[in-house]
Amino acid sequence: MFHKVIISAGEPSGDVLAAGLVTALKSINPELEFSGMGGESLGHAGVKLIVDIAESGSVMGFTEVGLRIGRVLNAHRQMKQALLSDKPDLLILVDFGDFNLRLASFARKIGVPVFYFVPPKVWAWRKSRISVLKKVAQKICVIYPYEKKFLESNGIDNVHYVGNPWADEIKNLKAENSYQDKRKEYLKKIGVDPSKKVIAVFPGSRPGEIRKHLDILFKAFRILLHKHKDIHFVIPQAQGLTDDQILVPQDLPVTIRRGEQREILAFAHAGIIKSGTSNLEAALSGLPFFMFFKTSKFTSVIVKGFVGLKEYSPVNILRSGTVPEILQNDFQPDRIAAITEQLLFDENIRNQQAKSFNEIRSMLSEGLDDKAQNAYLNAALLADSELKKSQKKPKLLKRVLTYVGPFKWTFISALLCMIVFGASDGFLPILLKHILDGVFQEKNLELLYIIPAIIVGFAVIRGLADFGQEYLMAKVGHGVVRDIRNDLNKHILKLSSDFFLINSSANLLARITSDVLLVRTLLTDAFAAVLRDGVRITALIISAVYLDPTLALIAVIGFPLGIYPVYKFGKRMRRLSKRGQEEIGALSSMLQESIVGQRVVKAFGREQFEIGRFEGKNQELTRTFLKSERVRALTGPVNELLGSCAIAGVIFYGGFSVIVGARTQGDFLAFLVALFLLYDPFKKLTRMNSTVQQGLSGAERIFEILDNEPTVLEVEDPVPLTDRNDIEFHNVHFNYTGSERSVLTNVSLKVAEGKKVALVGLSGAGKSTLIDLIPRFIEPVAGQVTIGGVDIANVAFSELRRRIAVVGQHTFLFNDTIYNNIAYGRPDATSEEVVAAARAAFAFDFISSLKEGFNTVVGEGGYSLSGGERQRISIARAILKDAPILILDEATASLDNQSEREVQHALEALEKNRTCVIIAHRLSTVQHADLIVVMRAGEIVEKGNHEDLISLQGEYSKLHSLQFQDRGGVPLHESAY
Repeated sequence: MFHKVIISAGEPSGDVLAAGLVTALKSINPELEFSGMGGESLGHAGVKLIVDIAESGSVMGFTEVGLRIGRVLNAHRQMKQALLSDKPDLLILVDFGDFNLRLASFARKIGVPVFYFVPPKVWAWRKSRISVLKKVAQKICVIYPYEKKFLESNGIDNVHYVGNPWADEIKNLKAENSYQDKRKEYLKKIGVDPSKKVIAVFPGSRPGEIRKHLDILFKAFRILLHKHKDIHFVIPQAQGLTDDQILVPQDLPVTIRRGEQREILAFAHAGIIKSGTSNLEAALSGLPFFMFFKTSKFTSVIVKGFVGLKEYSPVNILRSGTVPEILQNDFQPDRIAAITEQLLFDENIRNQQAKSFNEIRSMLSEGLDDKAQNAYLNAALLADSELKKSQKKPKLLKRVLTYVGPFKWTFISALLCMIVFGASDGFLPILLKHILDGVFQEKNLELLYIIPAIIVGFAVIRGLADFGQEYLMAKVGHGVVRDIRNDLNKHILKLSSDFFLINSSANLLARITSDVLLVRTLLTDAFAAVLRDGVRITALIISAVYLDPTLALIAVIGFPLGIYPVYKFGKRMRRLSKRGQEEIGALSSMLQESIVGQRVVKAFGREQFEIGRFEGKNQELTRTFLKSERVRALTGPVNELLGSCAIAGVIFYGGFSVIVGARTQGDFLAFLVALFLLYDPFKKLTRMNSTVQQGLSGAERIFEILDNEPTVLEVEDPVPLTDRNDIEFHNVHFNYTGSERSVLTNVSLKVAEGKKVALVGLSGAGKSTLIDLIPRFIEPVAGQVTIGGVDIANVAFSELRRRIAVVGQHTFLFNDTIYNNIAYGRPDATSEEVVAAARAAFAFDFISSLKEGFNTVVGEGGYSLSGGERQRISIARAILKDAPILILDEATASLDNQSEREVQHALEALEKNRTCVIIAHRLSTVQHADLIVVMRAGEIVEKGNHEDLISLQGEYSKLHSLQFQDRGGVPLHESAY
């Protein structure tokens, strides 16, 4: 779906962050169109620059406001004009305080949703911005965990900690096995002797501050060089600066580089860095450094007056006292030289900083799932969900009503019953008028005989209509719930593996259960009430106007006044309801973890921790529901007050007119009954608005799932596989969506038919990713995988997976009988075949010893059985499937020696005459493989049989020596028993 996005980043650091987010968003949705305010990085990312910050002078310090305010105001005007003319689907803001907050307020006024990636530092100063931030942003993404805690403690509940981009970008630069080589290569490239001590110098990003800082820094450099000749200084040139804005004396060994900030931080020995985000980058790079901050006296007074911080480096905010801070008058050449010398040569100081930097890395992973990819991708997924919502909102009710289609005639019948039931209310006041005036006042005996029969007939018709509308709408509602659940289940099973990495099973269950029930309530209770009570109101208004137009005019004046609070309360209810459903999902996920992991909880004595964690989340949910109930409860009294004003006016005017003889008592009382009957459906209708909003929020969460498309798609015109079962990987590359880190790089491998190929290597080498490509659980980003010479991307899922049997390390059994678990892959198998598969898997004996034998129900996950027993059942399942290709993913890794030997016998039976791809950490299990493939960092580094690889004395030999003792070649894990 085509979407327009406007992005606003007013500073160089924000420009880099915004570019990373844009790149990740494009990897998720290539059809997005971006424009906005930024600099060089956003331009390179493909954003059409409405405002170029290099030209607009958007970057400001306190003393620069007067000089550049005209340019900034013009930039703001241009951005507002773009929002008005383009009406984008989303406005993304990156930092830049007041400018972006004002832009966000304007966007909200014209109906453009706002996504804040890296909000202004309200935790440091200008806390008055918190209320503005709360009003203007649909979602806020932060890159420091303490920001999330701070904002939530101040009542902002739409905050997401997505990780830290600097941590993601820097961590791969310092891999141990190649760091020194990379360093030498880089320093030679920039003309620096690798044997010298390199100091990274970050003087700032604005011309004025750079000139001021460098005058002092150059003096410090000379002091250092007088003592130590083997020092070289490297300065990164900030974006937007021209070459003539950093002038270096010719006698100083200083190199200036543009766009290489990460490399300079990674390969230097020490750093001299101005306050700002570069501090955190240096810490994540492991670079010993000190921070400095020197500005004008005027700016200094403002900072001290408004910034509520005792330390100014982001590193010290995360962990106090980590790096020295040289501020204002302390920023002198002698002081700079002395601290730099300590950072270069004092190992205690260097080690102390390194320890603190490691703790900061751990802090930045706080609250992130192990499966999380990177900060940009996490933020991009959240932004993408906002884009999808902006697309779906106008169509939400229409999409819900499409599920009513199969029940069209039942639904129409229910509607007719509602119309009859609602219209019958309008008959009551008229009937009452005839009773009062015709029977009691005019004493019409004939009318007295007719009216009881009319009342009974009226009650029969009304009762049948009431029964019809209730039962038929319930029938439609339950049918819709059934169909939505079927669609959800069908769609979830089609989704690719990466979807389940970021969506917990408990959250999905909450959507299938409670959210679907909200949709049913929307259709049966809310929709029915809207139609039924709408008809009642219409009929009663017609009746009231028929009885007395003047009184009717007085009565209905109060009703329109009730629309505004209903509208306002409804919007609030929608937000609270959705948040409540999300919190139910989170609570369910937490409860599921406690139940499934109850043995771990008890083993580590963490019961109180889990109780406290659950109670805290449960309290959050309770608070959300109480807010929702408060809004719901306010709706009634507000409309009660407005309605009572209308009724009071009618009684006063109508009673006076009866007294003076302008109308009869029958006219007035009949009208009064119509008014009271009118007030009841109106009050119900206003209260029903909250139910509608809850139902729509449930529908929104359901369609969020249904709108997720699988990343691995089945081809429309599949081609058949050949009779051959050889597997070949052709130059395969793979990385997860939005992540720049390659999991597999240029992997080529041939697995001959009927041969046994083992994949070995340290954790994270890419082994499991490689085998996941074979059944197309994931898709390569480049290259292809073939079976029998046919590209599997062109083969139907059913045919491809029919050829493959998988036995994994973590065996999953269904909460069913052992028989049904074995027969799962071949439900048409005979009992003799099932028993034969159990015998071949060495499972028959233990199954026979069970009281119920093959009819034993194994419990959730199969945990009533031991690990070895579960594994043998899974092997029996694979044997029964009789697939020609077998994938074994560490099938014995979690077993004890006895269970491993039993399972190993079963595996040997399973492997016969099959093409086998095996992952094994225990090399003793794969020494007799036809081919052993050694992987490291997503690449194949060695291939051969056991003897050949041992003789190479390479990676395999190292792995082998780690697992086997020198004496007798006994595996380490066996010698311990």
